[in-house]
Amino acid sequence: MALKRAALESSDTFENFLEAAKEHTASYDPSLDALGYYKIKAILSGDTTALKTGKDYDIDGGPEALRDFVLATVAMFQHHVEKGNLLEELWVGNEPKKECAAQLIYCALADCFCMANNVDVSPEANMGGGPIDFKFSKGYNARVLVEMKRSTGTVVHGYEKQLEIYKDASRTNYGIFVVMDYGKLGLKLAKIKKIDLLP
Repeated sequence: MALKRAALESSDTFENFLEAAKEHTASYDPSLDALGYYKIKAILSGDTTALKTGKDYDIDGGPEALRDFVLATVAMFQHHVEKGNLLEELWVGNEPKKECAAQLIYCALADCFCMANNVDVSPEANMGGGPIDFKFSKGYNARVLVEMKRSTGTVVHGYEKQLEIYKDASRTNYGIFVVMDYGKLGLKLAKIKKIDLLP
């Protein structure tokens, strides 16, 4: 966990970490990369034209505008997982990689958006209710949280209780809950949708 936080502190820190890892690991196999570091390196140093949407974002339009911006980063991640080749970066054979592999790759994609639009993204920000996966902010008043959960975990509790605690601690009404379907989703998504319909 500390390693992940350190690697995500800044792009320079990440680059230094990755170079050191490659220099001191002669037999490292990218196909067994449990955290997806090689894919993140490719995203950060490669051609980012595939990450462009052609849309201008009015980030100064307040929390709602920032929410739309963050939804676009999630949609881009979803597109590259479902339509591109990111799906294979989340598995080793028939076994899913660690959950933070998906979070790190999403962070790399989102960071490209954030740099272009002067938006701050903080991974594992702790505002008092525990560490949320990502906090996006523009100024003091516009904050949007993103929490990512595997379908195999406590998805309903995460949505109904955990995300609400994070939103309250962060003084924001906007939280985006991303369910990553690794199987065993069952009725969890239906239960989440039912929660939204409750008065």
